[in-house]
Amino acid sequence: MVAWFLSIVLYNIKVKDFLSKITIEQQKEELEAANEQLTATNQKLQESLLALDESQNIIFTLALALESKDSYSSGHSERVADYAVEIAKYLNLSEEDQLNINRASILHDIGKIGIPDAILNKPSALDHEEWAIMKSHPERGEAICSKLNFAKEILPIIRYHHEHYDGKGYPDALSGEKIPFLARLVSIADTVDAITSSRPYRSAGTFEKACSELQKGSGTQFDPVLVEAFVNLYNNNSAMLNSIRNKVCLS
Repeated sequence: MVAWFLSIVLYNIKVKDFLSKITIEQQKEELEAANEQLTATNQKLQESLLALDESQNIIFTLALALESKDSYSSGHSERVADYAVEIAKYLNLSEEDQLNINRASILHDIGKIGIPDAILNKPSALDHEEWAIMKSHPERGEAICSKLNFAKEILPIIRYHHEHYDGKGYPDALSGEKIPFLARLVSIADTVDAITSSRPYRSAGTFEKACSELQKGSGTQFDPVLVEAFVNLYNNNSAMLNSIRNKVCLS
């Protein structure tokens, strides 16, 4: 009986060892398969990130190439981006908002790629038809960037940066809080650079003039809160704003 009992015990132990080895082998195979799948997924992710970087580089290069066609607008988008980010920092906006503002500012005029040079560089006032074409650039810019994954968050900024607080802007005549906040902010920065940069028909204005013009348009063209924010930013740190203008203008 003892011998029989021991043989049964030993048999059971061998069976358990055998099953344990099978389980370990199965787990090993499953682990290896999962590791291979993870490696493949990681490779696809790296390829996607590389493609994303390439798409960003292409579109940002196009934006800068656009400005190189006109010496008077050279550096405009970079300055708008710097001013807009400084306003965002002053308002304690999140890093994500600051990133979106920077990207949108660089690309806010990308739609002008589709505007004829004769209109873009016309030294005199645009006629009605020419102005209608010029006003299409926010929609063109949105369309250009709409296929890029990285640009999804900034499409409203690109489309609405020429809307006015009183609803008399373009392309959709939005007003007040209906205009995305970051688009309202970029509008301030865009106007500041337009006033403080030289044009074929006038010399560059001062930041004091920019502040004055913003205050005149407060509540009509511009968000009053953002006008106050920029004026306060200038009063507190005019040297920084001047350094942005001088650095980019002279580069």
